[in-house]
Amino acid sequence: MKKRFRKSFTLFLAVGLWTLAVPVFTATLPLPTLTATPTLITCGVDGLLSLQWAPRGALPTNRENLAVGTVNGLLYAVGGYDVNMSVLDRVEAYDPAADSWSAKPPMPTARGGLGAGVVNGVLYAVGGTNGLYQALNTVEAYDAATGGWSVKAPMLTPRAFCGAGVVDGNLYVVGGYDANNNILDTVE
Repeated sequence: MKKRFRKSFTLFLAVGLWTLAVPVFTATLPLPTLTATPTLITCGVDGLLSLQWAPRGALPTNRENLAVGTVNGLLYAVGGYDVNMSVLDRVEAYDPAADSWSAKPPMPTARGGLGAGVVNGVLYAVGGTNGLYQALNTVEAYDAATGGWSVKAPMLTPRAFCGAGVVDGNLYVVGGYDANNNILDTVE
């Protein structure tokens, strides 16, 4: 089934066993059946502005509650929880042109439920929970040009399962849960 939209958009990616991102508009779409095999699903727009889903190369590490960001045409899958609910420090990058994944240096802090944003080609991993499900105020930055991670100033509030986004070169971290499992209404 094809749906036609008046609004145009570029390539839209979703990663993860149970994680699907949602476009800016709302539509009823036929989604592929998810299995226990981790899958990357891409949504492309053809000249008729129709939305079609197609499975892509399998994510090497089964995970949920991960963060994603794009740098230089690669989609980075960062952290998350594995099938045993252990936090991950793993980072893997997907190249849509080659439909393949590659391992990248791990984050200094293993965590799930984190947020991510990209500023000037640097991927920032923010917040999340450690293996004891404690909210973190950790901020770490991955420089794709050098392939290295660095630790940055921590957020003011430990937070997990937060939203993150970049506006005009500024990284914002929104909501989530604090160290006492209270839902936050703050933005940093």
